[in-house]
Amino acid sequence: MADEARALELVRFADRTQSVTVEVACDAPVVMGDERFYAAEIVLVSGFVNGRVGLVVSPEDLNEWERCLDILAEDEAVEWPSGERSAWLEVVPGDPVEVTVQESPSTQIAVRVPLDVATEWLEENRLRLSQVRAAVRQRGSEQPTIRVAGKDVRVTPEFSRRERTGVLPPLGGGDRRGHESARTGGQQTVRLYSRGRGGNSAAVSRPGSAALPTA
Repeated sequence: MADEARALELVRFADRTQSVTVEVACDAPVVMGDERFYAAEIVLVSGFVNGRVGLVVSPEDLNEWERCLDILAEDEAVEWPSGERSAWLEVVPGDPVEVTVQESPSTQIAVRVPLDVATEWLEENRLRLSQVRAAVRQRGSEQPTIRVAGKDVRVTPEFSRRERTGVLPPLGGGDRRGHESARTGGQQTVRLYSRGRGGNSAAVSRPGSAALPTA
């Protein structure tokens, strides 16, 4: 679950009775090379079904969402985010706007929600995008690093603290990127991994007597 204290709404489609939103935790990215990944959740609320599904987003995903908003302004449908994801949205502009929450291809679960959104929905989503971008820029200052597969991987102070104490932040339940940990031969190991097709993993080990719980 995205950290409620620091989560901001990136996407919101809502009427009086139901809503589809995307919440992004802007304060605890995992940074690998030049890429930063933020835990996020798609949240669906309605009288018929309520649910949350996790994913991770990057600054490039924010750029892609901006392009999607431009396309929606031309009354064309979009899917976001692109690529192999644990969840994504399909948005079809109209009256009403139709938003479909798609879960991973393995489950093939999809929920379509017609929404009588306010006329300023497009401008409001552009404002939310600007707020999330400002938040991630604010948190993108100097960061500590850990050694992964012979390379320095930057992490936030929050991630570094949790990694040292054995409590790692979630990266969006079920998404293709995450981390796990174990203790083998007196070594404490944190493994960052990708669950997508052709996914790979890299581990960072350091001496330690306490094993970390699997995330």
